[in-house]
Amino acid sequence: MKKKFGIECDFRLREGGPPRRKRLWAHWEIALAPIYYDPQETTAEKLLHDWADRASESFPNGIVPISWFVDGENFKVELLPGTMQVPEGHRDFLTYYTHPRRTDTGERLRWIDLPVPDGDCNHEMASKGGYIQEATGWKPSIFQSLVQIDHLLGFHDTTEVRGAKEISAFQLSLNEALR
Repeated sequence: MKKKFGIECDFRLREGGPPRRKRLWAHWEIALAPIYYDPQETTAEKLLHDWADRASESFPNGIVPISWFVDGENFKVELLPGTMQVPEGHRDFLTYYTHPRRTDTGERLRWIDLPVPDGDCNHEMASKGGYIQEATGWKPSIFQSLVQIDHLLGFHDTTEVRGAKEISAFQLSLNEALR
C-alpha cells in the first residue's frame, strides 16, 4: 500500500463549523516561475533559461522571492504562516483556520515539519515551476524566502547538487545583503 504524503491534522474554520481532518504539506513557488506547460513539448532546461531571462528583467539584483503555501488533500491552498514574502492584502492559513493539531501526537503542528514534495517536469506530469527542480536538482528548504538566479543557473550548468550547509550559508548571506 502506498504511503500517503503529508501530515494528517485536525483544524476548523475560524468562523465555526465541523472539524476538518486533512493531510497537509508545504509547497513553494519562485516568483515568475509558475507557468503551465507540456513537458512533452519543451525541456526543463529551456524553461529554466526562459524563466531566468524574465526574472533577470524583473529582479535586476538577481535575487528572487520564494512564496510558501499550505496545501493538502481536497483543500484550498493558503499562504504558509510565518513566511517573509506575504504580498500586501493577502492573508495566511491562520486567518481562516485554527492552528492544526497533528492526529498522530495531538500536538500543534510545527509549520517547519511540513513535508515539501518534489516538483515534477516529466512526460507524465508537470507542476508549476517543477522544471526548476527538474533542471537543477535543487529545491528550497522550507521557509527559504529568496534565491539568486545565478545560483540556480550554476546548479544547472554544473549539475552539482550542493549540501545543506552551503545552501544555509547562501541563505544567510542573502539575508545579510538585504538588510
